[in-house]
Amino acid sequence: MKKWFFLIMPLIPSTTNAQVDLEFSGFIDSYHAVRINEPQDRLSSWTRLRLEGDWYGDNIRGYTSIDLEYNDLIDDYDVLNLRELYFDYFSEGWDLRVGKQIIIWGETEGLQILDVVSPWDYREFLARDFDDLRKGIPAIRWRWLRDIWNLELIAIPDFEPASFASPGSPWAFPSSPLQHESPAIQPEDTIENAELGARLSFFLNWGDLSFVALRTWTDEPVPAVALNGTNAPALSYEYQRQHIYGSGLSIPRGDFIFRGELAYYSGSSFTSVSGSGVNRLDYAQLKWVAGLEWNGISGFTAAIQLTDSQVLDYRPEIPLPEHNRMMTVSLEKTLFRETLRLSSFSFIGLEAGDTFTRISFDYALNDATHLLTGIDIFTGDEGYLSAFSENDQFWLKFKFSF
Repeated sequence: MKKWFFLIMPLIPSTTNAQVDLEFSGFIDSYHAVRINEPQDRLSSWTRLRLEGDWYGDNIRGYTSIDLEYNDLIDDYDVLNLRELYFDYFSEGWDLRVGKQIIIWGETEGLQILDVVSPWDYREFLARDFDDLRKGIPAIRWRWLRDIWNLELIAIPDFEPASFASPGSPWAFPSSPLQHESPAIQPEDTIENAELGARLSFFLNWGDLSFVALRTWTDEPVPAVALNGTNAPALSYEYQRQHIYGSGLSIPRGDFIFRGELAYYSGSSFTSVSGSGVNRLDYAQLKWVAGLEWNGISGFTAAIQLTDSQVLDYRPEIPLPEHNRMMTVSLEKTLFRETLRLSSFSFIGLEAGDTFTRISFDYALNDATHLLTGIDIFTGDEGYLSAFSENDQFWLKFKFSF
């Protein structure tokens, strides 16, 4: 943990004279995947031990989550990964959380519209569960709690980017910044560069409604062109300041739940070189998602989501499509007194027709032991999902909780 964390820890009230309760839990899981297509090599192979600990005082709580992982195929995975380490202080009408934590904002699943506070880990793309994709970040979170509304303020002093697969990995995006020799320029850890955010949430009779404002940085660097001493253009990659303003809602009606998010992204820019010199083009994006979930009878659940990312005031020079429409479809069914869970989740690109589908079978041997297996299928000739069209895989996972 960085220096700021130790400076703020004395602000957490002491519980030396208070009774402290300790709880420990965790699990062991092992995941292995083999490519269905030639050359039928291994695409993923790892085994992990997760340890979680909670301790409670009169008005304070501490939590830590640590992964010990051996990854047989990816060298840059840390053997020891501190996912979260934070402390909560509870008072009448408000609480405070300080430390490394995972912050989830948003109402939908698998789509980053408002859920952009914690960066994602794409080193194995979507071969990990959604809960494992988010990275912990050092942050301060304060909440003002009322009966029908909450106000949440966050400050992130140290920048943490998203992670991408290294060159040569079967999960490397062709457009990933790691595919280029130029290193990405990260913002300095200064007060001026801190990320700040606020979320106002209402819990009403008809559903939940939230409003979000976030002053952040892009998780992925973008190309930037500058003139060097010889007036020749030099290419580099940098993270850009970005402002996000949005709203989300969730409306339950009987067996159905409607969810939606709308966000305005400002501050994006692209640098190009032409005969007239180096040009910087600023643009904004409007992103939205609407979803409907049905919790049917006999343990059957179905959900669909539609989303679009639109570049406002679009110009052909901008290296993004004007629209990036996508749909997700998820189905789930439990059988044999909920000991067997069948599920599928699909991403479908509506512009290029590329798809990704994960079909899985989760069998509970007992309350603590699960055996999971499934297949991942990629299709398409265009679109970013088509980059993994050779990565259709069969996978097997074992999980034991304690």
